[in-house]
Amino acid sequence: MRIVFFAIALVSISACVSVDNITPLPTGTPSEPHRSYVTFCANNPEDCKVPLTASALKTIQQVHSDLRASFTPKWDAEGTEGDVWTVGMEGDCEDYALMLQRYFRQKYPYYAESFQLATAYIEGGTQYHAVLTVETLQGTLVCDILKPECAD
Repeated sequence: MRIVFFAIALVSISACVSVDNITPLPTGTPSEPHRSYVTFCANNPEDCKVPLTASALKTIQQVHSDLRASFTPKWDAEGTEGDVWTVGMEGDCEDYALMLQRYFRQKYPYYAESFQLATAYIEGGTQYHAVLTVETLQGTLVCDILKPECAD
């Protein structure tokens, strides 16, 4: 599975909750999965990706909708350098994506690696945003706190 990077055109949002004396996460070059794993998944996609049945899609959409409705957004002030990533019912975009990822990994443990976070700069390259991606046999779904439904 590859780390997915993409650009999202959105209205301006602030980054995330400010905390003093916190060092930002380090950045670096994304690493590739082991070649044998890539080959295995290419030959056995049903073992590496969520089979997106109508029932599974309905569950994914319902969980995303319910969690969005009960999640309390708390965005960082403009220009904040540090950010703490947490799993909880309040926070910013990556906190939401982490909460959603935890739920789906518990619900579908066999496909735990199909639920990954993707991050990208948005709105002119000055603001960072995170979403949850769901790797399925039919393609990648993106669950974004700013959108009412997960979409491909």
